[in-house]
Amino acid sequence: MIRTYASSSFAGKTACIRRVATSKPFRRSSAMACRTSRGISLRLNVVRSQFTGDGEMLMGLGALATVAVKRPHNFALVVIDNEHYGETGMQRSHTGAGVDLAGIALGCGFRWTATVRRAGELEEVVPILHTAEGPIVVVLKVSSDRDPLVLPPWDGALLKSRFRQALLKTSLG
Repeated sequence: MIRTYASSSFAGKTACIRRVATSKPFRRSSAMACRTSRGISLRLNVVRSQFTGDGEMLMGLGALATVAVKRPHNFALVVIDNEHYGETGMQRSHTGAGVDLAGIALGCGFRWTATVRRAGELEEVVPILHTAEGPIVVVLKVSSDRDPLVLPPWDGALLKSRFRQALLKTSLG
């Protein structure tokens, strides 16, 4: 398992995202089970990677089929899987009981999937996330241990500016 810096649902995932993403992620409160659907909409512009959690992905499995049918060449989904439902009290999720999200994505028709269990494996996967033809899914198995809580900023103007800056840099470079 990869150890993150926090265990609350989003905070722990944010720490892991910082290891994978090259720029700061666009932070937006998630309507559960909508992040993958939002990601496929954003990919029509310039955003390549979309991040979600295991609980949200389990609730929105139909989105995997939609992405696979549309076959966007520049879509990479990272599922940060702590095998718990962090939003509702850390109950064990179905991935903790053996449900394989990477296998489901492959069965839907994704070009490439991987499950990363150790930090060393992450180093091999990061270049693929940024360059492989999509759609691809990477499931990052992370620890659900309670670590110090690190909250992301909630300043709407800052988040909007950071998101726009990331889009402009990506589209110009």
